[in-house]
Amino acid sequence: MEWALDANKQHVHASSPEAIRGISYICPRCKKDTFLRKGKKRVPHFAHVSGQTNINCELYIPPAIYATQMGEKISVDAVSERSLDIYLDLVKDSWSLDIKIPSAIGQYEGSAFLKFPFAWEGERTIPLSSIRTNGKRIRIRLQTRDYRVLVSGDVRNEWKMKVEYPIKGIDKIIPTAFYYSRLGGRRLTENIPLQWGETYVLVWDNHEIKILHGMPPMLAFRKLQDQNNWSVMIVKLPVSYNKSVEQWIKRFLNRSITFPLPEVKLVTPIPERMIDQEIAVISSTARVVIAVVGAEGAKKWSTIYVQNLDEKQEIRHLGNGEIPVLLSIGKLPLGRTDIWLDDDRESALRLVCQDTIKLIPKINGVVFQGVNLADIEETYSLHSTEAIEFFRKIQEYKFTLTDVYLPNGVSLTIKLFGNQLNEMIVSNENSTEIASILNKLLGQDKHVYLDAGGFGNVEILPIALINANKLSMSPRWREQMRWILITLKTMNHKEIMIKNDNMKKVDMMKINHFNKLDQDLLLNFSKIRFIPKSMLPYVKASINEYIRKSVKKY
Repeated sequence: MEWALDANKQHVHASSPEAIRGISYICPRCKKDTFLRKGKKRVPHFAHVSGQTNINCELYIPPAIYATQMGEKISVDAVSERSLDIYLDLVKDSWSLDIKIPSAIGQYEGSAFLKFPFAWEGERTIPLSSIRTNGKRIRIRLQTRDYRVLVSGDVRNEWKMKVEYPIKGIDKIIPTAFYYSRLGGRRLTENIPLQWGETYVLVWDNHEIKILHGMPPMLAFRKLQDQNNWSVMIVKLPVSYNKSVEQWIKRFLNRSITFPLPEVKLVTPIPERMIDQEIAVISSTARVVIAVVGAEGAKKWSTIYVQNLDEKQEIRHLGNGEIPVLLSIGKLPLGRTDIWLDDDRESALRLVCQDTIKLIPKINGVVFQGVNLADIEETYSLHSTEAIEFFRKIQEYKFTLTDVYLPNGVSLTIKLFGNQLNEMIVSNENSTEIASILNKLLGQDKHVYLDAGGFGNVEILPIALINANKLSMSPRWREQMRWILITLKTMNHKEIMIKNDNMKKVDMMKINHFNKLDQDLLLNFSKIRFIPKSMLPYVKASINEYIRKSVKKY
């Protein structure tokens, strides 16, 4: 993958100078450890740490993809391993199917589009510029034929092949199984067995399959609303082996059932805090006791691995598969230690040992996010010194706000000044609506005041009101200055060059009395260190005219 998160949770591109080999990075999707790979014969990329690879992670790409120079042909077999798939969304008793398109940032140039002939509301076309950091979900119709996304424009070949690769439709003969969570889950690949005690979601054509007939009574299930001739139910398998259930699963789903894997749990000490709800932070003085637990009939285990990532030290503890069992590990060295069973490192217990634990919460405050004219994503905080300039960009249509992030419990008051004072209080529950409102108000050059209490406030004056009290140079003077700047950039500088001392005559304190357009012209000229001798009369005339204007007024 091209992007990963550093220790400060900032996105780092594999080709950027900030990407350093030997430093640990985090996958933005599955939150597993990654590291940088690059070389003369390898495209720079981040790879999941061996043993922690999750092939269901949307950013996982097999190593063979990056084994050759960029631009060489990529095999279809390799691309199929990393193709898109279908997700099921649950909202109470209703459900829908989605395809999630990965982030398109940095994957295209100019105007590029995706066409979805199978979208829920009919054929749909969206620009790649709308697919930001977290990707985009597209609701789709249920169909048995393959789903094919169409890509148009100048798009990177790897990303295009991944998106265009056919996505298998819903099976008409065998129910399609999805992982279950409160909000839904991803489709299970055909070779993955089910596990006793786990919960799944099944989708089937009720005209073709009479799945409810002969269902074993020990299967707990909940039927959801039908869509046309498609039915869905949530089914929970019993925790212990049952022959009737096994035969039913084999008959209708053509899958086997295995017992769940045992897990490693932390018994003592109680963690000081959690990092991303996955890594427990403990004191260096604490003695660690772990437990191996699992459901009845869980798979037998043989080895407990304890590895400190900083010291590259690995310790093995042999066992006979008993569950439950306690094991005293003792004190751990400083840094990160992973503890896992057999080859199941993906489910490792992750501990970070520190000398002192300081609970210093990181508060980003009120953050505005959007894209500029080059379609590059930018973020600004309300309490930053750049906030007012950021809102000026929106007023000048140089920036489009896409989202607003408010800390929990913090509300933002938007006051609109005009014939009468209008006030609106918004919260993080309608953040995209806030972005839409501000784009509209600032695009119309309104007088707006934003107040987030202790998290900052700013008053945004209309451009017309700001310039009303500012001095303005004549249109002729502006044309002369533009001509000078363009000529200095394009002319052949083989003639005698002299130092640009003309700005020494300008009182820079008075430059703020002029409108922004005139200020920008002068500031751009002040950055030029040398000018051709032949242009000196034109430069002097323009600067002297500016000085006369400022002296006459002040």
